[in-house]
Parts: sequence; structure tokens; C-alpha cells
Amino acid sequence: MNTSLQNQTVKEIFFMAFLTVLLGLSGLYLPFLKIFIDLCWTIPIIVVIMRQGFRAGVVTTGLTGLLFFILLGPGQTLILLLQFGVLALFYGFAFKKGVKPKFTLSMGIGIAVAAIFAVMTLLALVWGIDKAYFVQQMQNGIDAMMEGYRDLGLFDGVKPFFTEEVARQQLEYTIAISGRLLPAFYVLWGMLVAFINYHVAQLVLSRIKISVPALPSLWQWRLPWGIAWGFIVGYGAYLAGDYLTIQKLTTVGLNIMLVYAPILLILGIAVYAFYLKKYFVRSGSRLIVTFLFLYFLQFTFFFVLVGVGLLDLFFNYRKLVD
Repeated sequence: MNTSLQNQTVKEIFFMAFLTVLLGLSGLYLPFLKIFIDLCWTIPIIVVIMRQGFRAGVVTTGLTGLLFFILLGPGQTLILLLQFGVLALFYGFAFKKGVKPKFTLSMGIGIAVAAIFAVMTLLALVWGIDKAYFVQQMQNGIDAMMEGYRDLGLFDGVKPFFTEEVARQQLEYTIAISGRLLPAFYVLWGMLVAFINYHVAQLVLSRIKISVPALPSLWQWRLPWGIAWGFIVGYGAYLAGDYLTIQKLTTVGLNIMLVYAPILLILGIAVYAFYLKKYFVRSGSRLIVTFLFLYFLQFTFFFVLVGVGLLDLFFNYRKLVD
């Protein structure tokens, strides 16, 4: 590598490390931006790998970690690198090697979910921030929410059956259920982070004229039929726990089903998109049909799509090859 290329690589490493640190600090000190930053935090490191190679990506990640260590200390640095550093390096490596999109995204989801559970375990062991802490924080907010309801006049007879006692009971029940479903929420967030980072990375790379293998069109999406057994186990655990009054078993079943719900919904939408494409050529006609379904069925439409997604795992309505 000649001197000019070396200088260009070094400049890009420093710039991308600085940009990554800036994104990380923005997420920490501007909480309203954190959700959006989490969904694109891996991009600078991925771009470095695609342009300069995997070693340059590792150096960028290491430099980013060093800057975080200086600015935030070891704890925050470890959390940030666990959450996004490994995912960024994997996506960059997979894109660079031309790995199949389906495998790349599946592994990315696994890495993101594992990273979230690793971070939550670290928080619990080192700082005592565990499930009970989160539930307590939500419970501490009940009085503030009740005061907000009063300010809105919701207890002034507008809804006769919606009293302060009923509202408090509903909030306490919601918090209790949320506490039981925290593991599923962690998994869902990991799936979302991996999925959005994957697509944003592809969008950015295409804009800078770097081609990477793309996922197939939505109507072609399909998963192996064996995936359905996870949902069946979850539903069986829920029914058994409910029948035997074993709350832990019921909770396990609920968590599994909640994780499967968006997966089956997306598969159902894929089947729906396939038949829309097959029977309605014009995009205007597709929009009208979709509007009518949503207007008459409302939320029932989404439950139907979840059911279609589950059944498609077994019957493969579109006759697609895995």
C-alpha cells in the first residue's frame, strides 16, 4: 500500500471513529435521539470495513472504545461495544465477503439479542439494575400518571366507569405484565436493532456506490417450517401453565408467543403481498384493497395476518423453496 493510500485509510479510521463516538454520546446525553441512533450506530464501522478492509474496521472499533474509555469510563464503554461493536464488525465482514443476506441477517439478530442479554446481565451484576429495578421505576411513575389523568379531566364523569381506582388497577396490572414480559421485549428490541441496522447499512452503501447482496422482495420472504415448533412450544407452555396454575410456565409461554408475533405478522404480510402482486397488477388497486381490509377489519386484519403467517410455515401457500 503506498503512502497516499495509507494516509487516506488513517484519515478515514479517525473520522469514522470520531463519528461513532459522536453518535454514542448523542444517544447518552440526548435520550430522545437514542432510539434512532441505536438503529444506525453500526454504520460508520461497516463503511470503513467495506472501503478499507476488516482490519481497518477492527482498528476503528478499538479507537472508538479507547475514546469512550477516556470520556465515559470502562463501564459505559463495555456496554456500548457489547451492544454495537460486535454487530458492526460482523455485518461489515459479512457484507465484504458477500455472505448470503438471509444468513447475515439471522446471525445479526442472534448477535444483537445476545448482546442485549449480556448488557442486562452486566447491569444487574455490577450496578444492581435488574428486572425488579425496572418494575419499581414503572411503579414509581403511577402517581404521576394518575395526576396527568386528573389534569385531563378523565375522572370528571366523562367515562362513568373509568374511576381513579379502576385506572390505578389497570396501570398496576399493565406494569406487572410488562415486568413478566421483559425478556421478550429485550429479544424484540434486539431483532429490531439488527434488522434496521442491516437495511440502513445497505441503503448507505448503495448511496456510496458499494454493492452488497440484497434481501429478496418482501413477497418472497419465507422461513423453514421447523420454526413453527417454537410457537407451538410457547403456546403449549402457556396453556399448561394456565391449567396447572404455574405462573412461571405461563410467563415462559407468553414471552415465546410475544417474540413470535411480529415474525408471523411479517410472514403473513409477505403472503398477502404475494397474492396482491399476483391478482392486482396496478399499485392503486392494491392500495384500495388494503384500505378496505383495514377499514372493515381494523386490528382483526393483523391477527388474521399472524394466523396466515403461521399456517404458511406448514403449507407454503406460495410454493416457494427455502
